[in-house]
Amino acid sequence: MSRKIVILLALLVAFSAFGLGSADLQVELDAPPAARPGETYRVTATLFNAGPAAAEDVQFRLEIRDHVCYDQVNLGTIEAGERRVFECSAELPVGEYAYYIVYSGVSAWSETTGDFASYNNSASRYADLITPPDLVPQIIGPGPVKPGLPFTATVHYANIARVPTERAILTITVPTRFGNVPEFCTVEGNRARCDVGPVTADEIPQWKHFPIEIYAPDASELEFEVAVDGEVAEGDAGPSNDHSVARPQTYRTFYVTDTESSLANAIHAANASCVDQRPCLIAFRIPVEAPRRITWVLREPLPAITASYVTLDATTQAGYYGEIDGPEIELQGHELADGLGIVMPSACFSAIRGFALKGFRTAAIAVGTEATCPSPYYQPFRFVEQNELTGNTVGLHVDGTRWLVSGNLVAGNARAGVRVESGVNRLLQNVIRDNGASGVFIAALATGTDIDENEITRNGHAGIAIAGDAQNVAVNGNSIYANGGLAIDWGIDGVSPEVPVPAPVITAVYFEDGFTVIEGILGKVGGTLTPRVQLYASDEADPHGHGEGQQFLGMTQPLDREHFRLLHPGDLRGKWISGTSTRVDYYGWLRTPRPLGDTGYGMYTTTSEFGRAVQVH
Repeated sequence: MSRKIVILLALLVAFSAFGLGSADLQVELDAPPAARPGETYRVTATLFNAGPAAAEDVQFRLEIRDHVCYDQVNLGTIEAGERRVFECSAELPVGEYAYYIVYSGVSAWSETTGDFASYNNSASRYADLITPPDLVPQIIGPGPVKPGLPFTATVHYANIARVPTERAILTITVPTRFGNVPEFCTVEGNRARCDVGPVTADEIPQWKHFPIEIYAPDASELEFEVAVDGEVAEGDAGPSNDHSVARPQTYRTFYVTDTESSLANAIHAANASCVDQRPCLIAFRIPVEAPRRITWVLREPLPAITASYVTLDATTQAGYYGEIDGPEIELQGHELADGLGIVMPSACFSAIRGFALKGFRTAAIAVGTEATCPSPYYQPFRFVEQNELTGNTVGLHVDGTRWLVSGNLVAGNARAGVRVESGVNRLLQNVIRDNGASGVFIAALATGTDIDENEITRNGHAGIAIAGDAQNVAVNGNSIYANGGLAIDWGIDGVSPEVPVPAPVITAVYFEDGFTVIEGILGKVGGTLTPRVQLYASDEADPHGHGEGQQFLGMTQPLDREHFRLLHPGDLRGKWISGTSTRVDYYGWLRTPRPLGDTGYGMYTTTSEFGRAVQVH
């Protein structure tokens, strides 16, 4: 027998074993392409055995959505060439949470007989569900809110059906009253009806939203309900999701009602009562006939706020009695020997907001962080915001982590405006000027601090002075000019543009076709990601010929990690251009900080001093 015949016989035997000796179960499914709630939806399934062998112990499943007509039913033996037809129907409910499609599926298989082609053992179909619109409203309130004062809730809504609505009405119900509402809302008592107009139907729901101002009940530590209900003219496919409730809670609150001992008493009460993680509030309600600044001279030091979840909020006076221009509560410390103003050494979820503090011999505000706070990867920032810190020795002293210092005026203090002793913190959009030493001082342990979008000017020493052994201090988008020393001084030793990151070197600046063109090169900045170059224009260079940062022009990234180019719209001829480089390292989210300091996302950034300034011609 020839070799070819042997191979052919072997192939025939194999084919017989895996093909000719097996069954081939095949299924088809016939289903309508669309369905409507309230109707009966029917599908037809056909089961056929294409042979050549009979299929034994055939299992069969046929379903419509969550309704199963045949659930792994044993059909017994299906002979070769035999065809069977099955039907399945389901009542599609009305008013159920809307779904976009109706699924139906069929499958068949043999427990004992091989199948020549298993790919055709199942089939499925999807039908569009044609419903009326299905408006889904949601209302989301903030965390703890201030008693008796307005807060902002956000109303979200979407149409999750396939049919648009020509008009949708959202009704918001509150226990008290409304403040500012959108122009498409009308208020009647404690209800606001908001006509949001047509709401489209999209493959993926497009959630829209708007804010609405609501007054909290005037009670401490009270949970209350704010509800929203939706309605559409066409009838709603899912009434069960037309209602949403938010349950905000007012702060556990302690009130300051006079300028004598009331503030100290409120702090003592908060320290004694706020021993859990429920946030507390010290609020001001000093009776006045008309809004005005309330000033008192402290003759005894205020007790430190030792509870870890306390907000000290002077803006509550303005919220309750009406606003003036600037802080309404002014504390003066020139008669105190101790010299500290507001002290918060063990803050976790905390804030100091809306004060004017003057004449404190040590620092107007001193804040820290307790070691037992939640993990820094998840805890929120603590806040020092909207304060005026003027005429003190130091405006603000930070010795802890995750403080967001924003919107403050820090001016005319004898030494540094802001001194950051330790921790990963952020200074954002403050005005820091006319202080006797540096505008901002960053100590060695203040590793990981970011200084963003501040105005830092006319300070006696550097705009920003950074200890030489500090790490990962980023300076972004500030206006820094007319200070006694460098705009940014690493090591507090004058010009050292190679440490810790080399400053960029501007090689050409010129005006052309309506743009000021800035070109330059970077040194060996390093970093795991592409470095950043920030460029600034100033009226003049500093006395060393290096950059000021009066006007932030923008940020660019070198394409080859060496050369950069920025086109700034407008004519800057006569201005002096300088820039900084920022090294960017990424070590992985939640990884061990390397080197020291971490904002919690594995990103580490370090900004250079300013490079030499070049005038635009």
